[in-house]
Amino acid sequence: MRPDMPKIAVERPRYNHCDRYPRAHVRNQYGSDLESHPTREAHGRFGTKGLSENLSPLFRFLCSNVGRPWDKVWSEMCAHISFDNAVQKHIFAHIDALIEARVELRGREVYAITRRWRSPSGAPLRGYGRWPTLYVCPKSGLLKQAKHERRRRQPDAADPDVVAVTDLERLHRVLGIWYREHLVRAETGALVVARKRQLRTRELAQLGLKEQPR
Repeated sequence: MRPDMPKIAVERPRYNHCDRYPRAHVRNQYGSDLESHPTREAHGRFGTKGLSENLSPLFRFLCSNVGRPWDKVWSEMCAHISFDNAVQKHIFAHIDALIEARVELRGREVYAITRRWRSPSGAPLRGYGRWPTLYVCPKSGLLKQAKHERRRRQPDAADPDVVAVTDLERLHRVLGIWYREHLVRAETGALVVARKRQLRTRELAQLGLKEQPR
């Protein structure tokens, strides 16, 4: 682990660290009579300062140690991170969030004992997105990487008010009344309604549809 990891991860200057209380605001708002203005005033509306954390180097270090005993990786981090420094000690809170330390094996699958954003309860431990999911093997004590899989996009729910007949014809329920619509493709490629008519009672019975006027 690089010795300057604490400084890179959490000791960078905070963003908006140059923001200061605008003294000119006081002069413009209260004029020259400064004795009448409030003795205290909130700074939040003039811009706030926030934390500036860069966890990418820390996570790359953890990923580069996959396959090593977790105790050795932990000891190496403790040699460079001071528990007496509150800012550096904050790194361990991020490490606890990046690594699943409490897991259990069920056959060939790994399950997290504690529910987190990386591991929903009842589902095997998986990695999603840019960064992999790391965990500590309860048997060997090694730092390992969970299986990575791509999140599947859920299909859009079918619209109950639209029934496709053909590519250019559909049944459309508007305010509880069914219509047969004929579509044409515009120059932009979008489908637009060219003409439509209300379905007859016999057609509704044949199609098994019911009207519920609103």
